Amino acid sequence: MLPASTVGRGIAVRSQAVWLMPSPQFQRRQLRARGTPPGPARLYSALAGLIKNEAAQAGVHMITVDGSRSVAQIVAAVEDIVAGALARGPLASTARERQALRREANEALAAQAYGYHARPWAGGDPAAAVQSFICECGDAGCCEFVPMPAGALRDQRPAAPGHQHRIPQR
Repeated sequence: MLPASTVGRGIAVRSQAVWLMPSPQFQRRQLRARGTPPGPARLYSALAGLIKNEAAQAGVHMITVDGSRSVAQIVAAVEDIVAGALARGPLASTARERQALRREANEALAAQAYGYHARPWAGGDPAAAVQSFICECGDAGCCEFVPMPAGALRDQRPAAPGHQHRIPQR
């Protein structure tokens, strides 16, 4: 995640950026559900406060996540904010371009899993952490997700059932 100050410095574009901010209550519930110890939970809370203040000072778009909206509703709210930027493009026009963009997004998801598990209080094996990766078939209409361990992303491309034939062999 980029700091909100990047918008003011011209590094990030306001029309292409949205900060999803957990409400304090929602964040506490999520951290409790994950079994996060009190010390790290306080750190997460303090960081959320700093990020929210910086985002407010930078005047960036923020959406509060409090558990009252579904993921689809939050995605729709983000899409409303960035609709103009999405319409202007650039757009992937070939299956290969879409596959490359989806691969980049999937690698970022895997990096998040590894980053989380690198923390001293996080247990488990990051390579075994199952993530929902984007199907890399490259079809313009595909919006499928594929659950698989983060470590498997190194050796295989996520493909929804029946989409494997669309992915070129390495």
